[in-house]
Amino acid sequence: MCTPIVLDASAFDVLKEMSSNSAGVQLRTWIDDGHGRVAYSTYDEVGRQLQHDAKVFQLVLSYRRSGLAELIEEAVIRREESRLDALETRSGERDKQVLALAAASQAQVMVVRDKRLRKDFEDARLLPTVPGSRRWAYPVDQPPAWRNDFLHRRRCPRRLK
Repeated sequence: MCTPIVLDASAFDVLKEMSSNSAGVQLRTWIDDGHGRVAYSTYDEVGRQLQHDAKVFQLVLSYRRSGLAELIEEAVIRREESRLDALETRSGERDKQVLALAAASQAQVMVVRDKRLRKDFEDARLLPTVPGSRRWAYPVDQPPAWRNDFLHRRRCPRRLK
């Protein structure tokens, strides 16, 4: 499992897409093949949003049972929230927990539709990255070929053929 990934509630609908070559099918296949690890939390607002969507919550729990998801503890998220409180974000208070989850898990990809949250996620001032890496929003609204290329470039090196 190479690429840590965070799911924002604004894009939960993507994960439920079932038509072939949809953004959701492509993303789930990529995760199922072991190229991504979903970071999630049951803490406070991010936990409520996840548990409110039963289908997505069950999918995340199934990923956890398969070793494809990691529960990030409340204390770690709180620590990141405190750090983010000192910084100005575009997305506002409600999304700070999502950003804290991304920071705590060292997520490199976020599935998100909210443009302000996306900009905050990609902002190295808010979420420092590991040298040589960058944070990216999954291109949910791009054509299938573009999404395939995006996911291919973020595959585990040992799995490349």
